[in-house]
Amino acid sequence: DFEGNSAFSVKELNKLLQIKPKDMFNTEAINRTSEKIHSFYVSQGYYLAEVSNRINVSDSKVNIIFLIQENSKARVGEFRFQGNTLFSEDYLKQNMKLRAKSFFTQYLLEQDIEHILKLYDQNGYPYCQILPSELSLDEVGKVSFSLKIIEGPQVKIQNITLTTIG
Repeated sequence: DFEGNSAFSVKELNKLLQIKPKDMFNTEAINRTSEKIHSFYVSQGYYLAEVSNRINVSDSKVNIIFLIQENSKARVGEFRFQGNTLFSEDYLKQNMKLRAKSFFTQYLLEQDIEHILKLYDQNGYPYCQILPSELSLDEVGKVSFSLKIIEGPQVKIQNITLTTIG
């Protein structure tokens, strides 16, 4: 059973269970399941979620209740760029899905990084690297971070040679 879940249905959470009714009692498996539920919440942007469990024993039967405190979903706080010279910070921010005060997930950050790398590649910087740094989460669930951009050298086509075969 689950208590405290409102963002996700029992059906969704049941898919995460690594234990089933009639399994032998195993504290380690119960703790792993709690961790898996917690990881799921974090992956969905609930970085402050807490998951614990309560075990009720009656006769030879055990009832496990996963206690979930979802807290609020993480939001984007302040973020900035370092090392960018080709594109302005405003231009880079306009090309991101993450916006100040919008919901934050690691997946969205990774998508935005890929998109910015593509912009650099299309402008002759195929060796550009973007390193997230100074990632922090405050007590109200705001994620602040910095993206360090190492643009690398600009690459230009020097020569094109056409040859015929045969």
